[in-house]
Amino acid sequence: LPAAIRWVLVVSLLLKLVVVALTPHVELVLDESNYVEIAQYFLANGHFEGAFRPPVYPLFVALCQAIGGDTATPVRVGHALISTAAGAVLYTWLKGHVGHRGARLSTVLWCLYPVFIGFTHLLWSETVFLSLLIFFVALAFPAGPLSLRRLSGAAVVYGLASLTRSVLLP
Repeated sequence: LPAAIRWVLVVSLLLKLVVVALTPHVELVLDESNYVEIAQYFLANGHFEGAFRPPVYPLFVALCQAIGGDTATPVRVGHALISTAAGAVLYTWLKGHVGHRGARLSTVLWCLYPVFIGFTHLLWSETVFLSLLIFFVALAFPAGPLSLRRLSGAAVVYGLASLTRSVLLP
């Protein structure tokens, strides 16, 4: 990655981590509380109870909390990391399709758009879903030929994205 893009990614991650640092006591509401309840049930019992929500985001929450503790902060850090990684993938993918300038502009918008930075503290599935969608598109539509390996990876990521937000299935 070019130095300018690396700086954009670093600034993006730092801004998101500032949001995380400023929001440890923000109360979880509605969907956020439900995702945490599902994740904590999974961690305690090793399986899900009911089928109201697709499983990937609650598993993401459970993984973050298993690593960092049972607060919202580790999940928020996970959001910061996955969305920043999506920025790196976005640049790499778009460079082959629209060139350096278009890829750079899109990456800056993805990484530094204030709403996306602010969403870091919300325990909603959208941050993970949109990141998975970027990973899928980058795998499924390469600038060069599509290999069986890339196609298989794209299928797995599409499945994960669909199991994060079922709206992708139709």
